[in-house]
Amino acid sequence: MKLSKKTNRGGNLQLNMTPMIDCVFLLLIFFMSCTQVSVINKSPLDPPEQKGTEDQSEATITINVDKDGDILITQGVYTLPEAAVLVKETIDEKQGNVELVNVVLRVDRQAKSGVVNDLIKALERLKITNVRFTTREPS
Repeated sequence: MKLSKKTNRGGNLQLNMTPMIDCVFLLLIFFMSCTQVSVINKSPLDPPEQKGTEDQSEATITINVDKDGDILITQGVYTLPEAAVLVKETIDEKQGNVELVNVVLRVDRQAKSGVVNDLIKALERLKITNVRFTTREPS
């Protein structure tokens, strides 16, 4: 068998860019959807000022209470019983382990305290112990 001493250097090398473009678009869609979720959880509120604030740990569920006393969870307005049902569903997703449920309460500083007190009582009835309030650093 005779082998050719010629090598095919500088041949036609073609790259198929389609899979790379697909991956770029999938990453773009993923990061856009993640950004939308984080924006939805943070409704525009004016939290109270408190010295010594720190960044919150990862929240399982974020509950917002605006200055009108409306309970907002992922941009939906809920009544107190509906919010309690939503938290109960979150507990059920964690196989009933309430220690894995971290609730972050974002309350507008002009909100009435009655709604917040009722919300805390509802969380207490559900045996939720990991509840944090958000505040902002004084200016």
